Amino acid sequence: MEDIYSRLNLPKDTSREDLKSAFIAWKKSQQQILQSGTREEQAAASKRISEMTKLYKEACGISNSTSISKKVPTTSENSRINSDRNQSNVSDISSNASIADYEVNKQKILNIVLCAVIVILSGTVLYLYDKKSPFVISTGILQNVFHRHENSNMTSNNAPSSEKQQVTAVTPHTEDTLPQEKVAEKPIVEDRNTGKNPAQREAIQTLLEFHKNITKKSLRQAYDCMSNNLQSEISYEGWTPGFKNTVSSTPTKIKIISESPDKIVLSYDLTAIDNPGGTTTFAGTAVMIKTSSGWKIDDVINKIK
Repeated sequence: MEDIYSRLNLPKDTSREDLKSAFIAWKKSQQQILQSGTREEQAAASKRISEMTKLYKEACGISNSTSISKKVPTTSENSRINSDRNQSNVSDISSNASIADYEVNKQKILNIVLCAVIVILSGTVLYLYDKKSPFVISTGILQNVFHRHENSNMTSNNAPSSEKQQVTAVTPHTEDTLPQEKVAEKPIVEDRNTGKNPAQREAIQTLLEFHKNITKKSLRQAYDCMSNNLQSEISYEGWTPGFKNTVSSTPTKIKIISESPDKIVLSYDLTAIDNPGGTTTFAGTAVMIKTSSGWKIDDVINKIK
């Protein structure tokens, strides 16, 4: 039966460290094909990587849920997302959403009661000031009062929290954009806190700058958006050939999947236009980490839709 040792031409008594080094070196050679090969070559390389990774796990006694190594960011790589990990993060968010909703609804009720008391007191004062005038409160005044209440409530609920359910779509570039405003073909973030979380905004901005620089052919600036861990897996010279035919690379529908103080996971749709090659749409996931120089891309998985 063929195993990882025969594939890598290694003796059976090879140490785990030497096996790991040989496997990583082999995988980098396949990643070169993923970056610069034809679609057929890329598909074959992706299959070989999957088979070798399985053999490596069996040799080292690693379970299927354990991550072996980082994926290299490329708009043509076919990889699957670790659904168990994401489902766990989403369930944590959902379990706390009801508590957050209860507090929000409680605050709304208190604000409505306060507004009603103010309206009644104001009407009473006006009536006592001029008894000849009928005691009538126009619907316009009431609408203005409740409109101010809704705006103040939105502002008070903009505190950053990873436990809030992510349901409202807003553009990530504009702080004052109302939740109901959507701009076609521009990146959006589904997040209840209207994108006011500085960490989320900075992580999203790094992802946008990465693809913006790829479109502008400013590949060095795009490469600098990656973390040191990701850059150590592939050199700049080995990474750039994968974009020689790229006309544009545009992420849309950006969403927050999970968040911690030093790590944010984003999902998005990616539209890549190549010449030749045409347009290809990917379902993407990016792992962003906080470094001393800001938020960087630490892992990217793009799967053709």
